[in-house]
Amino acid sequence: MLTFSTVAQVNKLIIGRTTGVFELENKDSIRVFGFTNTLSGQVTLPGTTLEVIEGDTVLLDFWNISQGDPHEIVIKGIELTKTNTSAKEQLDQRVYHMEHGYYHFLAKNPGTYIYYCPINYPFNLQAGMFGVLIIRPQKALLNPKNKELLWCSFEMDTNWHNNEVMDVEYDEQATPLEWPAYNPKHFFINGKTNQQLKEQEMVLNISSKQTTVLRLANTGFWQHKIKFPQELNVEIKRTSNLKNSELNKLNQLTVDPLETFEIWITSQKKTKETIQYDFINPATNKVENTQYIPVKIQNNLLN
Repeated sequence: MLTFSTVAQVNKLIIGRTTGVFELENKDSIRVFGFTNTLSGQVTLPGTTLEVIEGDTVLLDFWNISQGDPHEIVIKGIELTKTNTSAKEQLDQRVYHMEHGYYHFLAKNPGTYIYYCPINYPFNLQAGMFGVLIIRPQKALLNPKNKELLWCSFEMDTNWHNNEVMDVEYDEQATPLEWPAYNPKHFFINGKTNQQLKEQEMVLNISSKQTTVLRLANTGFWQHKIKFPQELNVEIKRTSNLKNSELNKLNQLTVDPLETFEIWITSQKKTKETIQYDFINPATNKVENTQYIPVKIQNNLLN
């Protein structure tokens, strides 16, 4: 029996920026913060996706080039150990302007994880300082035919992105800052919304000849309920919340804030349907917005 291992020391660069622009569906632009992996890279929401293999020893080189506050990286569900090159206290998890912080971890458990900056929480998360980490199981390397997609959903309140709010400096010694009441009017999946979700890159093409692996991540503050067509066979393979590991009878699941899912989708039926995203206000438990992603199920789609 032939076996092999790809376990390695993996280095990943993350650049923290406070100079970013995000375009809304009406072509208006707002300020955002974010993560890139090159100095010339434009801020996207979500930020740079990191991919490693189960068993890898990972070094995240976080370079903070923002002009003001210190920043920090946390990964929900993974314990990080940090060192840096400055004279500041090594146990300080923050990384200051133009400094590098080095975060180490062992990629033990395959799955989908959210990384973000907890400084000034929840503002930096809403501002755009979030991304996704994928730890792939080694055995998956033996079956590369599965199609993979990542859908990161979030809401946005543009009042949190005006200059008056974006320019506030964080001071851990000061009285905690009070943010405007959170009242989002924009709702996104991979930074797209409404008619944009009908673009080809967002359409979910299902083939009877392969399994589609769909990774879901909620980087917003509200619950996101996802309803799959009955024509799809949907199986939850991994989730960051073991209490929420099965779909209900209506073929739907709820993704809580900072929660992730890895689901496998198959179908033998040829049809056109939609996946429905409901954004639920936790204060009222009511659906405030609904988005739709087209699904095309074909039995002759080539691998």
